[in-house]
Amino acid sequence: MVALYHYARCADDMADEGDAPASQRLADLEAYGQDLAAVFRGERPSPRWRSIFDAIDQARQRHGLPLQPLADLLEAFR
Repeated sequence: MVALYHYARCADDMADEGDAPASQRLADLEAYGQDLAAVFRGERPSPRWRSIFDAIDQARQRHGLPLQPLADLLEAFR
């Protein structure tokens, strides 16, 4: 549950916190989505959000966490 909270909180903050322009927010969400996809392919995420995606990967392996709801959440933030 904690891994999912941190994943969602970080994505939400990217979408609507701070002073970044919309183009940067979208680019960050895209990069976040690429790290998500990498984890579900069994690859290492980028260093930028490694702690978040290492926890997601552990949840994926332990509990069969599915990709689609996490990807859908990013799409909603976009």
